[in-house]
Order: sequence, then C-alpha cells, then structure tokens
Amino acid sequence: MIADTLERLENYSSELKDLDKVLACLKTLDLFSLEKGKYPVPETEAYFQIQEYDTKLPGEGRFESHRKFTDIQCVLDGTEYIGWAPLEKGIVQEEYDENRDLMFYQDPEVFTKVILESGQFGVFFPKDLHMPGCAVDGRVRNRKLIIKIPVD
Repeated sequence: MIADTLERLENYSSELKDLDKVLACLKTLDLFSLEKGKYPVPETEAYFQIQEYDTKLPGEGRFESHRKFTDIQCVLDGTEYIGWAPLEKGIVQEEYDENRDLMFYQDPEVFTKVILESGQFGVFFPKDLHMPGCAVDGRVRNRKLIIKIPVD
C-alpha cells in the first residue's frame, strides 16, 4: 500500500506497469467534467473509472482484494478513509469473481484507516485488503478517479 499526493503519482512509474501511459492520457482530460464511467487507456490493458458517490457509514463498507489489477484510488473532490490490512489477515466472505476481479472479506480485527482528501491517492496491490469510500466525519459526496493497472 502506498499513500501520497496526485502531484507525485508519476514518481511510482517504475513500480506500476504502464503508469506513464496512463498519466499521459489523463493529462489530456478534464477529470472534473468527465462523465462517470469506465475508460480504456490506449495501447495498454489499463483503464480508469470516474465515480461519484456518498461515503459509507460504519458497517456499510466491505473489504475487498483483486488478483489481476492494482488499484490506484484518487480522491478528486471530497474526503474518505480506506481501510487497509495485509491480505493474510483476510477471512473470505465471498469467493473470487474472475469476471469482476473481486473477492470480499470479513472485516479484519485490526486494520488501518488511510484518510484521503482531495488531491491524494492510495495504491492497493493484490496483497492488500482495502475497504474504500468510508465516511470520516459523516457522509460526504465524493468524486473519485480509480486507475486499474494490470499485474504482471
């Protein structure tokens, strides 16, 4: 897991396949006026999503993991926390769905709350459990960019 600011995201290009191509694509777009949805990144297997949602109150979120993609979760507008724990702390709640590249887990007994504000991101690798979109101090409306980078 990595947490940092969007202005330093390019510093992680050596660890994340095709991140340089993703960032070049994103620099041509206005992420605040782009419609919600899923967008492919040309010449890569990466893609990104624009989401808008109300953050979740305690008990509404679910821990998840992915096998095929690393998540870069970027808060464009709003604030949330993302719960994080190592994968080995997870107890499977729903088996892996290959079509969605998604597996759900029971909440670990101990986890870290990573608070992300506008302009910050978190990177969640397949070895990381994460529970995104959680309310810090009550529900707020968030706009988020999620970048999906394929795992080698």
